[in-house]
Amino acid sequence: MYDVIIIGSGIVGACVAHYLVPYNLKILLLEKNNEVASGVTKANSAIIHPGYDPKPGTLKARLNVEGNKLYEELTKTLNIPFKRTGSLTVALNEEEEKELINLHERGKVNGVETYLISGDEARKREPNLSDNIRMALYAPTTGILAPWDVVFAVLENAIVNGLELRLNNEVKSITKENDLFKVTTNQGEYLSKYVINAAGLHAIDITKMVSTPDYEMVYTRGQYYLLDRDTNFVESVIYPTPTKLGKGILIVPTIHGNILLGPTSETVPSATNDEVTKDGLKYVKDNVNKMAKNVPYEHVIREFSGVRPKTNAGDFIIRELDDVPGFIELAGIESPGLSAAPAIGIMVRDMILAKVDAKLKENYKIRPFKRQMIMEKTPEEINELVKKNPKYGKIICRCEHITEGEIIDAINGPLKINTIDGIKRYLRPGAGRCQGGFCQVLVLDIIARETGMRKLDILLNNQGSNILAAEKGGAKND
Repeated sequence: MYDVIIIGSGIVGACVAHYLVPYNLKILLLEKNNEVASGVTKANSAIIHPGYDPKPGTLKARLNVEGNKLYEELTKTLNIPFKRTGSLTVALNEEEEKELINLHERGKVNGVETYLISGDEARKREPNLSDNIRMALYAPTTGILAPWDVVFAVLENAIVNGLELRLNNEVKSITKENDLFKVTTNQGEYLSKYVINAAGLHAIDITKMVSTPDYEMVYTRGQYYLLDRDTNFVESVIYPTPTKLGKGILIVPTIHGNILLGPTSETVPSATNDEVTKDGLKYVKDNVNKMAKNVPYEHVIREFSGVRPKTNAGDFIIRELDDVPGFIELAGIESPGLSAAPAIGIMVRDMILAKVDAKLKENYKIRPFKRQMIMEKTPEEINELVKKNPKYGKIICRCEHITEGEIIDAINGPLKINTIDGIKRYLRPGAGRCQGGFCQVLVLDIIARETGMRKLDILLNNQGSNILAAEKGGAKND
């Protein structure tokens, strides 16, 4: 039996686990997919927003600002790459200038540092901004990171400190008897005193198992272009003046040196409508071209999309259900959900600790994120690693300079990563210019060798995404 079961291993579920695991609680994290961070967390703009945009007095406003501040300590403690790039929200006409002034005032209410600057000053900061930009709102606390890095880091730390993680466990039903929840998955049954629903796009489906939701999901697709590393196009996050549809089409430098262009904001029928469309990508280009010049579209290496879990509530839904005590619902965690995630984790932790007498563990110890990341080391450090293990000297991914030793570490680490996309997110083989054209088959070979899996059974990401369709020549693992 468990004290707490968390459903969903995206950024929100991971942060909840992170802030609960230091206490003497038996915690189980259930994930329906093969890897953690494989839902909304893997396909978003990867920005830690400053917090001037959300409506004052909302959970979005409070938790965005708190979360932005918390990332400073969280990333430093766990050795997660994080950079405060600052951002420029740009105005192209008089009406948008008025809106920037309103956002500046809203930022004061929300407690966010912002500055109104001229179009000329904005172009001094970012020379590739359009000559038509008249004014900009500068927010120095905007940051960038890889959302899955946060999930990997906090869950590896949580696992070595007692968290149980069970993958490929899709929740089928939840019942409550005698103050205990019985959570039934495709793999088994689990009992718990408390259940935390952090299922992202599927949060409403989990809630329906125990209650009748008083909101509706509004699934919103966002399409993106990804540009190759080192285009040196922009250094800051560039926002258009926001509208009622959202923050709009952005220009985003990533923590790994790429550039993101997007996302669209399209209402779609379901959580599975994550297609990339010609019209969507044209919309991205048309709007980027309004804000910037010299856009290096010749360096596009990928297009992708993600679906966001909006609701008609207009705010985050974070609450214990009145009709189901002990069931905590986290729904509609759309933007700025990534920015707010650490603050959501603390908020939920405090909700649990208000109900149970849980003391801090005496043996709790922070484990910083331990990826080797050869390409970030000095030649002397690399030579020492290769002396200890020659596999750190064998390059598997030429674009990102990822070695066999690093991939083996990921497969055998606390998260036991064994899919192509899982390894890609953890280390970036396949994330470079050739998008896995050279290294994917080599990564597949290493996964098969290290895990004993048949190559036919190795997946790109989720169930049904097998890389190989048939064996060759009758060999069992070719």
